Amino acid sequence: MNVIFTKLTSAANVVFRPLATGDLDSFRAHLLRLNKQDRYSRFEGSVADTVVADYAEYSLRTACSTAYGAFIDGALVGVGEVFFFGELPEIALSVDREFRRQGIGRRLMECVLQDAGKFGFDSITFHCLADNCGVRTLAKNFGVKFQFDGSELIGTIWTNQELERC
Repeated sequence: MNVIFTKLTSAANVVFRPLATGDLDSFRAHLLRLNKQDRYSRFEGSVADTVVADYAEYSLRTACSTAYGAFIDGALVGVGEVFFFGELPEIALSVDREFRRQGIGRRLMECVLQDAGKFGFDSITFHCLADNCGVRTLAKNFGVKFQFDGSELIGTIWTNQELERC
């Protein structure tokens, strides 16, 4: 397992690593901490706690996805996932509100892009709601050109970019 340390502040280190089934409770807790607006953005709709809890288990126990976590002082504060179904994999990101705009989402994006590349995918589909400015900005930094599809934006990210190694 590759573990990456990145200095966040003088008080905390961020550890990025693949999530495993042993991280299920932390992953579920992270998703359940998302407030109503953040959960809506992450799942592109309103979802109940039971759906979120079931999703966390499915995501970590299926061979159709991989996930990387960002840990600060042992607490999971961000997750990047890549789902391998359909013609192109899809990415999902979530970072606890108080840890945003500190490079965590970017680093998680690099990890999942590398994973998709290892599985032989040249590109990944990226979906987000049109009003999700933070994720739109992050995706544009990776060269995504979005197209509108109702209230959603859809774009493609290429995996052959120069990325920091995960």
